[in-house]
Amino acid sequence: MASSRAMRSGELRAPTARQTEVLGAIEAHRAALGYSPGVRDLCRLLGVSSTNSVAGHLKALAAKGLLDRTAKVARTWQATELGLRFLGGGL
Repeated sequence: MASSRAMRSGELRAPTARQTEVLGAIEAHRAALGYSPGVRDLCRLLGVSSTNSVAGHLKALAAKGLLDRTAKVARTWQATELGLRFLGGGL
């Protein structure tokens, strides 16, 4: 489900190249291991050291309605239907 902010604005903002890479890394990890990566796992997968930069990408993807998670539960990030369409080249 798209975030309420994205739905209210009526505007669909495409993810940046790096955000698309983050989204793809999450879905690849979920496919391979059956659960979402943690922020430090994403840092390793993306070759960055800053957990803050990864957290910023996660927040931006969620604001765009491309990523969702279960509140206060670790390793629950997953692409929304819209996010999967971006990954699949459907948009």
